[in-house]
Amino acid sequence: MATTDIAPPVVSERITSEVRRGWVAHALALGCYALLTVIATFPLIRHLDSHIIANEFGAVDGYLGIWNIWWTAQALQTGQSPFVTPLLFHPDGLDLFWQTLSLPQGLLAFPITVTAGPLVAYNLLILAGFLLGGYTAFLFVRYVVGNNAAALVGGAVYGFAPFHLQKVVDAQLEVASIQWVPLYLLALHHLLDRPRRQWVLVAGLLLLWVGLGTWYYGLFCLIYTGLAAGIWALRINPQTEAPRSDHQATGWPQRLWQSVRVRLSIRTLLWGLAPIGIWLLLMTPRLISLLQTGDTYLGDAREFNARSSADLIAFWLPNPLHPLWGATITEFYTDLHRNAMLWNVSLGLVAIALALLGGIVTWRANWRWLLLLAATLLLAMGEELRVFGIETGIPLPYALLADLPGIRAGHRPNHFVILSMVLMALLAAQGALQLFQRWPRQRYLLTALLLLAILLIDGWAQPLPLFSRPIPAAYAELPEPDPDGALLPIPVHINFSRSENLWYQTRHGWPIIG
Repeated sequence: MATTDIAPPVVSERITSEVRRGWVAHALALGCYALLTVIATFPLIRHLDSHIIANEFGAVDGYLGIWNIWWTAQALQTGQSPFVTPLLFHPDGLDLFWQTLSLPQGLLAFPITVTAGPLVAYNLLILAGFLLGGYTAFLFVRYVVGNNAAALVGGAVYGFAPFHLQKVVDAQLEVASIQWVPLYLLALHHLLDRPRRQWVLVAGLLLLWVGLGTWYYGLFCLIYTGLAAGIWALRINPQTEAPRSDHQATGWPQRLWQSVRVRLSIRTLLWGLAPIGIWLLLMTPRLISLLQTGDTYLGDAREFNARSSADLIAFWLPNPLHPLWGATITEFYTDLHRNAMLWNVSLGLVAIALALLGGIVTWRANWRWLLLLAATLLLAMGEELRVFGIETGIPLPYALLADLPGIRAGHRPNHFVILSMVLMALLAAQGALQLFQRWPRQRYLLTALLLLAILLIDGWAQPLPLFSRPIPAAYAELPEPDPDGALLPIPVHINFSRSENLWYQTRHGWPIIG
């Protein structure tokens, strides 16, 4: 009787304690990533309403991103579809569905856009890429590894990777918003581990959500889904039965076959591919439209594939934005590849060291993740293997995909590294866990030191270039838009990648011709 009376409060207290520890872990992760974000991007926090982080090219793309945020808020406030704007190319308007609208980012920033303006909203979204990118990677790594401290390190590896820093400096909001990819992987691998209908729906919706953020990441997550489903469907078990006779196993293939049993779980494969079915269902109207136009609307960018495909060494280079060695690394790589585009896909030295430790020590338990990492890196290298600037002529798997509709419209195979980064974060967390197990009493100190090393070696690009574009008084003082009127800005910039007129439109609100 005494045990029956006492047990429930004891169990309740234990559950409450576990819930409290869980909240503490999440709060600590968010706090750490927030602090690292402010340090890594300083002094942006002091110029949220006046400047953006942008290099020469980012000065164009950044204000396009600001316009996207502003237009999304305008559409939501007026009850219009954000995918079609009447404010550009007046009077015809423009379909924005396949453009870099970045709808998830615009929705996330909507309250800030309508209260503080699109410039502040843009800057906060850039900061959120670090904070939420680290945190969603923390959630994914924590799910797989099961250790808060190791997941904290893994989240930092992802959020402060040199590739992400480059996207921020290039001011490309759609690809700098890296937080949705780990969230999708978390849902997908929940589904692969414990198939449930609700996880199919969640993963399918997140797959679409990633694509609406940027079609590059959405496309690559589609491909990753097929890879992960196939690898998780593999069942490799040791053969328990001894060979019947020696003469039946005369060669090594036969002996290998008898020592290992490999089979494919069709059930797991179908569950893993199910999110693609949800995506196809939701995308049907747009896909039918593309079929009717023969994919001409998206265009063909295959000629850029070689220029934006990664050399084998590109992943392992130190951070090319670092103030100490960045210029040397940049000169080295651009000497090898004179026409390289968007070439910074560095995974980070600290990340690589930890991932090597974790991958080597735990390869038996993590062979699936290692296979996925190898596959994503191969795809990031494009159609042909390049090593130290040498074109080997060896075809790579991406060559099988390059001519497919949709894929041929993309020119950034190396952006497949976004998925490699998540996997690196996972393996780096495994490496950190090995260190914690080796020195358990120093695990808190080790965690702090690893976070500091990731920030100062992999995630450091100071001084960051800050750029400001004041709005001319003539635009700021225009009257309210006339329902039947439009503006012809001079210069027109109809066929040029310029964003001044978009930025000015966020103030005057008039439709523009061009």
